[in-house]
Amino acid sequence: MELERRVETLESLFSFQERTIAQLDAVVRAFAQRVEVLEAACARLERALPAEPLAGEGKPADRDAAHGTSHLPPRARRDLSP
Repeated sequence: MELERRVETLESLFSFQERTIAQLDAVVRAFAQRVEVLEAACARLERALPAEPLAGEGKPADRDAAHGTSHLPPRARRDLSP
């Protein structure tokens, strides 16, 4: 009787483990698909960007130095740019 109970417990745990693995696998696959979509979007954006800065923009480092924002992280520099 004790042995049967232990076997049932182990079978239940194994079943739970299989379901958990299947759920994690689905999450990983969905994440991988989103990464592929983001990579494709980034590639399209990179192709759409001009090779040279637009007139008056200069290099980002020059622009940041001119605005006195070179000490800030990139996002803050973008937010503060005129």
